[in-house]
Amino acid sequence: MSSVVCSLGYVAGARLAQVGYPSLPTTLWGVGMAAVVLLPLLGWTVSRDGWPQADGTAWGSILVLAVLTSIVGYVAWYWALAAGGISRIAGIQFTQPLFGLALAAVVLGEQPGSVVLVAGAAILAGAWMVQRAGTKPRV
Repeated sequence: MSSVVCSLGYVAGARLAQVGYPSLPTTLWGVGMAAVVLLPLLGWTVSRDGWPQADGTAWGSILVLAVLTSIVGYVAWYWALAAGGISRIAGIQFTQPLFGLALAAVVLGEQPGSVVLVAGAAILAGAWMVQRAGTKPRV
C-alpha cells in the first residue's frame, strides 16, 4: 500500500512540476497532506503506547530524515522533474541507492561486497541506457 501512495505522490508532484508549479510548494503540500492523514494514527498510537523512549540522538536523526530526506530531497526531485522532464529524470532515480552506498563507504567506512559492486554497475549501465535512449531522435 505504501508503494501505491508513494507512486501517487510522485505522479501528482510530477504533473504539478510539468505545469510550472514550483517544487517547494509541491513538496510542502504533499508533506502537509501526509501529516493530515498520519496525525490521527499518531494520536491513536501515543494514546495506546505513550511516546517512544528515545534519546536526543534518535530524535535528532528523525529530524534530519524529515528535513533532509523528505523536504530537501523532494524539492530537488520535483525541480529535476520540471527541469529535465519526467521520462528523462525517472531513469536516474534508480541510481539513488548507489549514492547511499557511496555515502556509507565514505562516512562509515563500509566496504561493499562483489555482489553489490556488480549490481551497482548493472544499475549504472541501465540508467545510462535509459538516458541514451531518451536522447536519440525518433524515426
